[in-house]
Amino acid sequence: MNPSPHIEKLANEYDIEIVQNRWLIIKRVPYLNKDLEIRYGVIASDIEMTGNDVKVNLSNHPVYFVGEQPYRIDGVKLNPNNSNKVELFPGFMVDFYFSYKLDRPYTDYYEKIRHYVHIFSKHAIKKDPSVTFNVGSLAVVPDNLPFQYSDCNSASPEGNILMQKFLEMKIGIIGLGGTGSYILDYISKTTVKEIHLFDGDYLHNKNAFRSPGAVSIEDLKNIQRKTDYFKKEYKRIHQNIISHPEYIKPENLNILDSLSFVFISIDKSEIKEIIVKHLEYKNIDFIDVGMGIQIVDGAVLGKIRTTLSTAEKREHIYEKQRIKFGENPNNEYSKLPQIAELNALNAAFAVIKWKKTIGFYHDRDKEYHSQYLLPNNKILNNDYKT
Repeated sequence: MNPSPHIEKLANEYDIEIVQNRWLIIKRVPYLNKDLEIRYGVIASDIEMTGNDVKVNLSNHPVYFVGEQPYRIDGVKLNPNNSNKVELFPGFMVDFYFSYKLDRPYTDYYEKIRHYVHIFSKHAIKKDPSVTFNVGSLAVVPDNLPFQYSDCNSASPEGNILMQKFLEMKIGIIGLGGTGSYILDYISKTTVKEIHLFDGDYLHNKNAFRSPGAVSIEDLKNIQRKTDYFKKEYKRIHQNIISHPEYIKPENLNILDSLSFVFISIDKSEIKEIIVKHLEYKNIDFIDVGMGIQIVDGAVLGKIRTTLSTAEKREHIYEKQRIKFGENPNNEYSKLPQIAELNALNAAFAVIKWKKTIGFYHDRDKEYHSQYLLPNNKILNNDYKT
């Protein structure tokens, strides 16, 4: 976070703390409780950002409050919008949620916080004019998230709790083709600790038309490995992208051993079976994706497959041959114009399934194998957990 004049002004008047570049905490705010006794509470506000700069002309006006129910000097309570205890971020519980608007957006955080402090403290000051604040204190608690800038949209208590599910996870993506690159795009927006990219191929023109974003002609002229290119692009948002510019082979399988979860997005059958066996042996959960595509009567026919394997269930891969370890002579994927939307859909199904396995999304059916059928727009689920 870049220095902000209105935050610095607050620090000259109050005891404040900035937590994870997302929360502005105002300590020792005097107020009256129901017995009209002077107490000291805490105000918490989310921080809206534009890049690394603190936003002005704020769109979000409410604050959270830590303390007893505040009252006015005449015995009337200040009505909160919500009085349920909520964990705003790990280890920080709030008691109330207040919403006091102006007839216009707040100009900056100095105006917003001053307004709320006045609402709570003026009644305590009326009772005892000697009431004081701690002033001139600013503490910064570092952000433990792996992003290059603040994810303001996840600043709610609910969002923060959900984001914790990804922490400490090390994700591997084997194959950075069409589907693998979209998997990277989706995973890079989560708080996983590390994202490991595995692919020995170089960036070519064909990749530009089946990947997220727009590859520049300069990047295509600058001969480079796919993993190095995608690391450079996605380091803009996620700090911990690790490039492994090599194909997975029997002799280097150990580079997968520290991973928490693996996405397999390759069409090489022989090495895929070796990878699957190794992940099973190391008790690493994984998802294998694939597309079966044909041209029939001048149009594209096909299906998209998502197959999950966890320590709790692996036998379906072999008993029902959910993952094909032989070549498919009828797959015409390489002969088609680019079908990036199917790559993106394949990746989306895979990432949604992964998020279900870690409890981010509800998973009622707990299927381990699904297929999207392109011609009739249907999803078929199979191989349930129980």
